Amino acid sequence: MGELSTLVTDFLLGALTLLLGVILLTRPGVPARLWGWAFVASAFAAFVGGVWHGFHQVLADTVQFWMWKAVMILSGLFAILAVIGSVRASCPTRVGYAVLAVLFAGAVAYGFAIVGHDDFRYVLLFSALAMVLLVAIHAAALRRRDAASPWILAGVAISVLGAAAYATGFSPFGWLNGSDVFHIIQMAAMYLMFRGALAFGVTPRRA
Repeated sequence: MGELSTLVTDFLLGALTLLLGVILLTRPGVPARLWGWAFVASAFAAFVGGVWHGFHQVLADTVQFWMWKAVMILSGLFAILAVIGSVRASCPTRVGYAVLAVLFAGAVAYGFAIVGHDDFRYVLLFSALAMVLLVAIHAAALRRRDAASPWILAGVAISVLGAAAYATGFSPFGWLNGSDVFHIIQMAAMYLMFRGALAFGVTPRRA
């Protein structure tokens, strides 16, 4: 077997994220359900990534290739759906169009990038764009005392810590690598963003 600890932490992250996503899909309102589908996409990215990390030594090259592409596509889908959900929940209409235009341009660039590359840093870069957009949306909404925004902003902040752990290979214990630490930190981030998505609709969106 390959990276057992990464398989385990990926599956833990996937299980939590899938559970939270299913809960959001039962909530009323389009924004919460968009975030729910975003969570489902992220959960399956974690599951597929876990299998890849755990068994890549025995998987055929073609299977490895398409599994990793699936991880990158599903991770990108999470970012896209999350931003669209927040736009629907918290953005004035004109600002929302501008945010979606930036997101669309970034998604196109991301799509072209992952066609010829499999470096996970492309996922982190596109996720960083999504996080910047989420911060812009919810920092503005926070001024209107939007109930969802403190949770989502906290989740974004924790996600940044996770990305830093991955990028630097930070590992406080010898049996955990940077990817494992990223997964553990990301579990906390997903819960915080879930709490934010649960609060959508509590504060009316400004037209």
